[in-house]
Amino acid sequence: MNTSKFNNYNQLSCFSGLPRCHRQAVQSLLEAFESGRNPYELGARKVRSLKGVWRFRIGRKYRLLCWEEDGQRKFELVTRQALECAIARR
Repeated sequence: MNTSKFNNYNQLSCFSGLPRCHRQAVQSLLEAFESGRNPYELGARKVRSLKGVWRFRIGRKYRLLCWEEDGQRKFELVTRQALECAIARR
């Protein structure tokens, strides 16, 4: 039984249309963050226009954005096409 505090991410609305293999990839990234691994070890790239924001490739269609805010890591899953809009919102 997996007791990760990120299990509740499976109920998020952004996961509703996400294929199972991509959900598992996101879940493993979130668990790696929970264990304190460096984002670069996990394949992250910095978003050049924003300091402290990383992006991960989740398959061909999705990107996972990660940043720290008030001492907590925040995540947002977006489609590749919506990535520019998500970056502009920050």
